[in-house]
Amino acid sequence: MNNAFEVWRDLQKTYLKYIDTGLPIKYKKLEEERKQLLVETDAISKKPIIELIPRYEEYITLSDACDKLGLNKSFAAFANAGLFPSRDGVESKIYKHQFDSLKAVIINKQHIIATTGTGSGKTECFLFPLLYSILQEKIGHPNLGQYALRGLILYPLNALAEDQMRRLRRSLSSETAIEYLNKEMYGKRITFGRYTGITPLSGKETDGKKKQLRHEKEELTRDWVSAKKQSASKNNPDYLYDLPNMDAGVNAELWDRWTMQKTPPDVLITNYSMLNIMLMRKHEENIFESTKQWLKSNTENVFHLVIDELHSYRGTSGTEVAYLVRLLLMRLGLTPDSPQVRFLCSSASMKESERAKKFVCGFFGLKADQYAEKFKIIQDENQTAQSGFNSQKLDRN
Repeated sequence: MNNAFEVWRDLQKTYLKYIDTGLPIKYKKLEEERKQLLVETDAISKKPIIELIPRYEEYITLSDACDKLGLNKSFAAFANAGLFPSRDGVESKIYKHQFDSLKAVIINKQHIIATTGTGSGKTECFLFPLLYSILQEKIGHPNLGQYALRGLILYPLNALAEDQMRRLRRSLSSETAIEYLNKEMYGKRITFGRYTGITPLSGKETDGKKKQLRHEKEELTRDWVSAKKQSASKNNPDYLYDLPNMDAGVNAELWDRWTMQKTPPDVLITNYSMLNIMLMRKHEENIFESTKQWLKSNTENVFHLVIDELHSYRGTSGTEVAYLVRLLLMRLGLTPDSPQVRFLCSSASMKESERAKKFVCGFFGLKADQYAEKFKIIQDENQTAQSGFNSQKLDRN
């Protein structure tokens, strides 16, 4: 069903039926009166709000972008295997703001804030430079064996982290991605993992918990086999991205805490509550210490911190997260103005302004005169004043 208003009406009818069934009234007339009250606007639902999304103009292919920027074209081939696949045999084109993000981070060594609208591919704005940097390191170091966080993706909610996991599975552990890495990268992997409250298992490695972990692995394997059958029968690979790829020899997604504690993944996805806990506990100490040693081993190594919905970190809670970012950098032996850190952010409600400048510098602990040099606001030509930074909300906080 593609009609938003029909979906809304069906949901409203279903909810009203639930109320009539769960809270029956003996007298039919009273029941009808109640229904009339409930169907009034704002009683149990609002009418759909339709947002008209402008069509974003495609710019150039990723191969052409690599040529234009002087980047390694193997990244375009890698992206085509899962991150940014071709459509109907024709290489997909990126948007101008995605090109600008890649240029700002990789070429100009800047932090970015992608402020483009809904459906504009903001995720690629940080995934392109993040994965390009990791891929280049693995290409340049044939015997690479240092476990460290090359990128940390920070989300305010677990639901957003789950959505990102689907994207990373398609990009890094799908059949086509693994096939490319086996052929072109001699079996190297870009590893990733989700570290949240639902990630098994917490605490020490006792015999009882090891048995529990084996049981978890058996369940995941059964679910994976079932998902593969479903995907094959429906001819739809989307069924494969809701859980880790459990095929032998893949080893791209680290799905349990103990493995990530011993061998930190290249990309870690978490939320700020869990990050706060991780920074205080001994269990996760090796994750940060290994990353710190990796950064010290080569000044060219860069740690990427991805922060989604940057504008939402306001007021008291925003201050807490800002100090958490400072604590993380300190733990890694970095400072906010270090050349070995890149802040890759997204926000659908921020634009260039003095208020935005003050907010960004305050959040990351930078001086005001560093803003113009270090930060690049990534916008698109379709943006209007409606996407401007919400100064009223900032003023209230």
